Amino acid sequence: MPVADEKKYLRSILKRTRDSIAPGLAATLSAPIQTSFLNADFYRSSPDATPLLLYSAIANEVATDAILNDALASGRSVFFPRLDCTKNTLSIGRVQSRADLIPGAHGIL
Repeated sequence: MPVADEKKYLRSILKRTRDSIAPGLAATLSAPIQTSFLNADFYRSSPDATPLLLYSAIANEVATDAILNDALASGRSVFFPRLDCTKNTLSIGRVQSRADLIPGAHGIL
């Protein structure tokens, strides 16, 4: 099976699994995952030197809100992907405050 087909297949399994989780449970499970990230040595050891690339969670994905809040409060550079459907391109944009996150393609912040 070609790699592209394998990726598509795995994405479909992961999406079905995420969709089967109750939204409340997904939010509950996100909290300890974010806490683990925030307490990790690789994150704490260089608070302003290492830029972060985050994503806006949709459909029961692990939330990144606590990570974003901490990173912005500590002065880290934070970036989010930005999809331009008209050009069929993906770019990375810096976010300096939560107000910078506006709905884009498919309503994703």
